[in-house]
Amino acid sequence: MIDVVLVDDEKDSTEILDILLKANFPDLRVIGKFNDPLCALDFLQKNHFDLLFLDIEMPSMNGFDLVREIQKDDFEVVFITAYGQFAIKAFRYSAFDYLLKPVEVEDLVACLTKYAEKKVQVKARLEYLQKMVKQTGIAIEKIAVPTSQGFEFIEIKDIIRCESDGNYTRLFFTTQPSMLVSRTLKDFDDLLEEMNFIRVHQSHLINLKYIKKYVRSEGGYIEMKDGTQITVSRSRKDELMNKLNFLTFG
Repeated sequence: MIDVVLVDDEKDSTEILDILLKANFPDLRVIGKFNDPLCALDFLQKNHFDLLFLDIEMPSMNGFDLVREIQKDDFEVVFITAYGQFAIKAFRYSAFDYLLKPVEVEDLVACLTKYAEKKVQVKARLEYLQKMVKQTGIAIEKIAVPTSQGFEFIEIKDIIRCESDGNYTRLFFTTQPSMLVSRTLKDFDDLLEEMNFIRVHQSHLINLKYIKKYVRSEGGYIEMKDGTQITVSRSRKDELMNKLNFLTFG
């Protein structure tokens, strides 16, 4: 089941989109409809959702500002507007897709088909890697990341850390410049959690191999070998300490 939230300052727009989605997509569940972006933000911060259909032009807070305020990275955004000139800016804000008003069923079908295909691909790659590790006992050394031309294979051992950038992730390496990849940090967390990586913050996934030091302070922070200092969130501190205990002398 795909959990969806609709946000548009025009009530007619959310009602029509709700009707179209429920009538044509039985595997989709609308869990929230909002005409006030501030009310929507509170709900989005507190609840899990998969897909956000979001108007761009709204009073008090536009769609870009709303996305910037959401402290999560495990969802996709479909921007909706009557103004085509917002398309480029929408995709710069990591939109998964972009629909023009009035929304047509054909456009919704194409959008949700693309969404389903992406989820299947991510899940299939993860299941394949897990299967290979369990069956062969051989550690996976490379992963394929999508590029505009296809895929690039990178050595896992060369990844220092991964940092969330909206619905994208920026990878930092020991041997090459950083790379922006059209996958969420959660995708990389799922992929690399068994390969000496740990999520220390909602925006940061690090390779334990490249930790230089851990500083105990309020919350604490990690310093990586490339000099980057990363705050450790309180909710993830215990998990980090458990991991670090395996790397220290008793």
